[in-house]
Amino acid sequence: MTTKTKTKAYSFSEISCYQQCSLKHKLRYIEKIESEYVDQALVLGSCCHVAIETCLKKYQLTDKLMNIIELQQTFTDSLKYQAKEKKIEYKPGWSYDKLNRMGMNMLSFWLRSFKRNYGAIIRMEIEKSFNVPLIDPEANDYSCHNVKGTIDAIFRMETAPRNYYSEPGESEDRFICQHKYVIIDWKTYLNTPNAVTLERCLQNAIYKFCANQAGYIPDLNSTACYLGVLHKKTTPVFRTYPTPVTNDLIRQALKIFNDTILLIELGIAIPNFSMYCANCEYYDNLCQTSY
Repeated sequence: MTTKTKTKAYSFSEISCYQQCSLKHKLRYIEKIESEYVDQALVLGSCCHVAIETCLKKYQLTDKLMNIIELQQTFTDSLKYQAKEKKIEYKPGWSYDKLNRMGMNMLSFWLRSFKRNYGAIIRMEIEKSFNVPLIDPEANDYSCHNVKGTIDAIFRMETAPRNYYSEPGESEDRFICQHKYVIIDWKTYLNTPNAVTLERCLQNAIYKFCANQAGYIPDLNSTACYLGVLHKKTTPVFRTYPTPVTNDLIRQALKIFNDTILLIELGIAIPNFSMYCANCEYYDNLCQTSY
């Protein structure tokens, strides 16, 4: 392969934003217009992510996790900071205090579950950033762009996490013995992710490719990918969902990445009125006047 001159680096979040709504992408990434508020679901997920990241970084350095009080305080501190930075838009019946209680409850459950189900970790890498050349699978060569991002966690494990989720009647052995490395992306969902979300997880496909390119994993075949999902319920649930990332899926993800960049650079920006509008910070104002 011959290396071409690198230009802009794109993240999966930016590509995903464009696929949801190209006008939203233009307002956020091209015109860089700051929104007046942020949706409570995004705040909850972000603050849970900060707390888990901080907890695991402590474990990485000291071989000890935070206790529940430390973990909850980390969440509350993050929530306070976000509330000062930008107005939080709450759903009917919700408030700062209720959101704080929900987050603390979810993280308490996560901590107990992590201790119980992730005991086989030999080594961990937390928040591993990457900026690697993007490959065009059709040309079998480097494109003129890079992929950038941060992988939540890469674990070297003896066995898969014990709270591995499988459908009734499905064997749990499918992803266990043959993999030595585990890539995990933390999520906060209300419901169980559907089969398409898990079987065609383009984010984990891109992350697996980039982890290999950056040298974080020795090869593709020794690595499994999961979504570590904290479910937003009154009684929280934390489950680890396998996302089977094959070489064919990586190839498809790279092609989608390249083709989406082409559309971005053509300057195509059209509103996409869909379910994503409900939580869009631009919908009530700029979306109505920018197109």
